[in-house]
This record gives sequence, structure tokens and C-alpha cells, in this order.
Amino acid sequence: MKIRKLERAKLNNNALKEVIAQIKFPRNMQIESGLPAEFQKQMSPNFPIFELQQSQEVTFKLPGKNDSGGVHETQVAVYNFKSADGFNKISLSRDFLAVSTSKYDSWDAFFSILESSYNSLMQIYTIPLILRVGLRYRNLIDKTALFQDETSWSDILKPNVLGHIATDSLFEGTLKESSLKGSRSITQIKLENYSLNIQTGFADIGKGKLGFFIDNDFFDNIKIAKDKFNLDAKMRELHADSESTFRHFLTDKLYTVLLGAEE
Repeated sequence: MKIRKLERAKLNNNALKEVIAQIKFPRNMQIESGLPAEFQKQMSPNFPIFELQQSQEVTFKLPGKNDSGGVHETQVAVYNFKSADGFNKISLSRDFLAVSTSKYDSWDAFFSILESSYNSLMQIYTIPLILRVGLRYRNLIDKTALFQDETSWSDILKPNVLGHIATDSLFEGTLKESSLKGSRSITQIKLENYSLNIQTGFADIGKGKLGFFIDNDFFDNIKIAKDKFNLDAKMRELHADSESTFRHFLTDKLYTVLLGAEE
């Protein structure tokens, strides 16, 4: 099964809030036991801002002969390297490398950051195996910023993504937007060459307004030897269906506004 393809086009008013690429590998003691000084040295020309983040990892252990079991919490270091403008970030931890941006310009620009950081990772550390590759697109639609009239959510999003509020058939009278407090849908699908996790729903975006988020996570639990892994081919495969997937949730009215005018 594959995503049905739609024609690609540049969205001049895109709704992207964040794009994240992640590569997971087996736990690496070299990264865990020391500061990534050489990695920072190679990243610092374009990512001069360093931040240390402590992530909490929770594990559950069953009782054993000499162990009472229970919940174990561990602090895991995540080393973040940010661009001077703060829009782009590279994150390194004991079992993953991630690149994220809150100002997505083009695939080529985004991939070049991922490729350079991945090459540095492989040069500095011994990473024999790739376990998982993911590419996530987080969109947020602010209806009031895009439409000045009383446009309804059903005018701009298709029924399959709106769920219960796609029509008023469930209610007596008309559903008022002020009555809507939130919604969330999670769907995971195994496709031919990868898996797709889709999260959609309403979110409070402040000042009493609701936005609608569409969070598409394309991933592959590949478990492949480093020397057989082609980063460019795999990431382009995940990226290829990203726009079509997003467009399948939009009506023509919203898509036309997101296309915007050519610069």
C-alpha cells in the first residue's frame, strides 16, 4: 500500500511549524561517557550555540531474585547545537542524532544540515548499526490568520480529518466553535516501504483561539548495517510523500490560500 500521489507545488504560505529528522542507533557508550567536544568543533561554525538538556528516561523492571523491580528513572544527556538565529538545531544523545528546523525553506537546505551532521557522527564515533530513521512534519493551521470571514473548519478541512465535528448531525442546532474544547486522533499505518503515524486535532493557540494541528511522522525501523545504509535515498523516500499526505486533508479552499502568490 502506498500514499496516493498528488502534484507537488511550493506552498508560499505553508503551515509548517517544525520539521524533524531523526536517526536512531544502538546505545553508544563513547557518547554517553564523555562530552562531544570534537562533534561540537565540527558543528560550531554554523551552530555556535550549545545547550545541555537532561531528558528523563523511565523504565519498568519486573521483580527478580535479587531485585525488587519497579520503576527506574534515569537522566539522559542531550547535546543541542543551535544556529545563531535559533531556527535550526542539531541534537545528539547516546542513541540518536536529530536535526530540526522551525523555519523550513527547502528540502535541499534541510537535508544538507542532516547530511553534514550525520557524516561528522560517523567520522567521530563507532556506529555499526542504524535502527530507525524518521522524518516528521508538524503543521499548525491558524484559521483566523488565513481567513478574515466566518469560514468554518469544515470549509477548509476534509471530513476524514475533522471526525465528529465534520457535520452537525450529532447535535441539535449548529455546533459553535466556542463549545469545542479539543480533539485528538492518532492513526498508525504500515505502508509498502515505511510506516506513517498521523496525529491530528485542535490545539489552543492563545487569545481564546483554536488551531488545528496535522502531525505526520514517516519512519522506518530498518535495523541495517552502517555500510549498507544510504542516508540520501532513505530520507528522500520518506520525504517524497510528505506533501501529498498533507494535501489529502485539505479542501481546495485552504490549499489555494496556502499556495499564495508567487514571489
